[in-house]
Amino acid sequence: VLFRSWCGPCREELPNLRRVYEEFHSQGFDVLGISIDDPDEKEKLTKFIADNSITWQQVNEEEGFDGKLPSRFGVTGIPFCLLVDGKSGLIVADSSALRGPNLRDTIERRLERLGEPPSEDPSSEHSPRAEDPLLVKAREATKKDGFTNGDRKSTRLNSSHIPLSRMPSSA
Repeated sequence: VLFRSWCGPCREELPNLRRVYEEFHSQGFDVLGISIDDPDEKEKLTKFIADNSITWQQVNEEEGFDGKLPSRFGVTGIPFCLLVDGKSGLIVADSSALRGPNLRDTIERRLERLGEPPSEDPSSEHSPRAEDPLLVKAREATKKDGFTNGDRKSTRLNSSHIPLSRMPSSA
């Protein structure tokens, strides 16, 4: 989930994401929060994470929308979500299927179909069709060099979420 701590729609989606995370985490669903808050907002970001009891891994992409991950996936708005299948590494859903009531249904369905490619029939999946340019770009980037961030300007919060530390390039 790509977000900013002050973003209204991101904050509105947080309770829904937390409920789904708590329900499905034991079944293999995990979240990586990627903040694009400005570097001078680290204290606010750390407080936001603590105040909202966010327990999943957090990374701070200090270059905002110009950072490597937002640029790689053509992000133009937030919250921005991609669901990566844990077995195949395929991107199987995007933001349209991962917000509001669609989130729970999509996660439940994808956990049942772990390792399978997404359906090409948009009526049976909430995810976009294969020809969606954003999804094509994301899949190409994933195939090219995986879903990693080699940009050393990203930071990761440690398990207590304080303080921010550098993210290894192989993460």
